[in-house]
Amino acid sequence: MIKHLSLLLCMLLFSSCSDKDKDDTDLDNIKDVKVEHSSSWTLVLEAESGDVRPSFETLKLEGDSLQVIHLPLGVVKDKNKAKGIASYKLDLDDDREVNFWFRVKWNGTCANSFNLRFTGEPAKVIGDDDSLEWHWVRGPQDYNLSKGEFKFDIEQREDDIMIDQIYLTDNKTFVPQGIEK
Repeated sequence: MIKHLSLLLCMLLFSSCSDKDKDDTDLDNIKDVKVEHSSSWTLVLEAESGDVRPSFETLKLEGDSLQVIHLPLGVVKDKNKAKGIASYKLDLDDDREVNFWFRVKWNGTCANSFNLRFTGEPAKVIGDDDSLEWHWVRGPQDYNLSKGEFKFDIEQREDDIMIDQIYLTDNKTFVPQGIEK
């Protein structure tokens, strides 16, 4: 009996709506909205644009359309190989608080990180995630960079990794997607 009364009540409530009360949104006419990030400052660096030293190497992929830095398999354990370092130098026009992002590809879950080092500071681990496709990883913190010359290094930590781009921005909510220009 209660079940039938509930059903009857629902029917009465929904049948009392007139056409003028219905939502007249035409879903077919909704335009695609492109959302763009608005940051007052961004900088995209190609990883191979730094001073890339062994055991890092520059590697061309995808029919030479993509150039990356790569740390070959086995170099970390080989004590006779040089420690892979890629160094970058920027000249900043203002003080900035920025995020660092890195477009990377790991070739295994035990080959999924590198170190980021600023001059005179301890190294910070970047990565250490499980994605095996090209993806963006964020630096571990926001960095306050002073006006003038600024240097940082990417250092080997685990081998068989690839780094394509480095993205710096003062937009705290932006997450890079794909290859950035």
